[in-house]
Parts: sequence; structure tokens; C-alpha cells
Amino acid sequence: MDKNFLSLMSYSRFVYLKKNLFILLFAYLLGKRGEITGIAFKECFY
Repeated sequence: MDKNFLSLMSYSRFVYLKKNLFILLFAYLLGKRGEITGIAFKECFY
């Protein structure tokens, strides 16, 4: 059974990479956001 899971990483390595990728994703999304115009719309369906 171990031969089927050789390419999987350990949980501690996953948590470490997840933390670093979150920082990179946050920086990317901050760079991709549009100009703030001060106009907001709220839709409400009842």
C-alpha cells in the first residue's frame, strides 16, 4: 500500500506550504483588485 502513496507529502509539510501559498495568493489578489470608486451595490431578493 505504501508504494501507491510515495508522491504524497507529510501533513507538516502541507501546512508549511499552505501558509506560504496563502501569503502569495493574498499578495496576488491585492494586485489584481480594481480601482476603488466608492460606489457599491447590494442586491436583495425576497
